Amino acid sequence: MAAHAEKEKLPLPPLWELPRHEATIVAARWNADPIIHVPEGYNLESDASAFFKAADCPNSPYFPALDFYHMYSQGSRTILPCFRTYQQTRDYSCASAVALMVMYHFGYCDWRELEIADKMAAFHGLPTESRRPIPVKDLVHFFEALGWDVESNLPFAAKAPQDATPYNPWRCAEAKSFPTLDGFARFCRQTLRDGAPIMVENIDWGAHWRVIIGYDDMGTGNPAHGVLILADPHDTADHCQDGYVVEHIDKFYSTWYDIFVMERDECTQPWVVARPPRKEGGLWPCTVKKNR
Repeated sequence: MAAHAEKEKLPLPPLWELPRHEATIVAARWNADPIIHVPEGYNLESDASAFFKAADCPNSPYFPALDFYHMYSQGSRTILPCFRTYQQTRDYSCASAVALMVMYHFGYCDWRELEIADKMAAFHGLPTESRRPIPVKDLVHFFEALGWDVESNLPFAAKAPQDATPYNPWRCAEAKSFPTLDGFARFCRQTLRDGAPIMVENIDWGAHWRVIIGYDDMGTGNPAHGVLILADPHDTADHCQDGYVVEHIDKFYSTWYDIFVMERDECTQPWVVARPPRKEGGLWPCTVKKNR
């Protein structure tokens, strides 16, 4: 049987118009596989991987399929180009899947989803296979153990009053990293322009980690018009399971808290930004050895 023809390569966009880190990534990954594939031998216990693309509806009039992998920062849109996506294999492993995607973005491509989950379980003295949903502290600990620079909501969420019963994580202004929508929009824009994804958890699917990889205010400068582009490890609800979802920034901001997984001192606006040490010339690494 004749071999299948190689997939036609897409021409590169004008690299000279892109920020340096974006141009470097685009030049290396433009025609690469946009999917991080599940390792062979993994049990597929999550609907996201066990029934991969089963909920797709081609040419859906309600959820148009956009090629986010080949988008780049242009006009009012700021986005991390060629961001590869992964679908979680366990119902509880969204944080590990999110961490995996962030590591691949920065060139750390030799970790696996459940390996990351086991590493975070070990922080609590739990044996391998004793995995659980992941709070902010564990993600922070994981990346700090690799020697990465890590920022998170922990310094802010720790200000939550300990005597409030019941505690409402959404209405606790002193525990918010971003008391205003405008401040959050500016944070997204600047962090993405710097080349870093933003890991976030909110009450989507009850409690779910995703990664903000893009932001667009539609050219109005008004955050009320803002759109977030997220890499979602459980992308089963938009008729196109490519690992990307779109959400209005105000809707996300209004549901940005946790009520099931996290303790009081981290459940308000959960987020983590992790960056590896920069290589010579100020660029992020393309390939590195993992540090155990």
